[in-house]
Amino acid sequence: MTEDGLRGRVFLVTGSGRGLGASLARAAAAQSARVVVNCRSDVKSAEAVTAGVHKAGGEAVALRADVSSFPEARTLVEQALSKWGRIDGLVN
Repeated sequence: MTEDGLRGRVFLVTGSGRGLGASLARAAAAQSARVVVNCRSDVKSAEAVTAGVHKAGGEAVALRADVSSFPEARTLVEQALSKWGRIDGLVN
């Protein structure tokens, strides 16, 4: 890793509304990554993680999608690409 850490890289973290996924999303954002915080159903928890990232000066967006559904997973990826133009890493 360069001294810039994850600066400017985009990570899509599924199941990141709580628990380990939320911790990984926060950790990536703390290293200056842009993070897509994804949850299957509880979008309020994903929005809370996103708000915490923003409060700490990071960039994140909360998106709801059930990644076991191909159409929803495709839409999730399209939304992430629309927001930041790229995805550098997936954490599932």
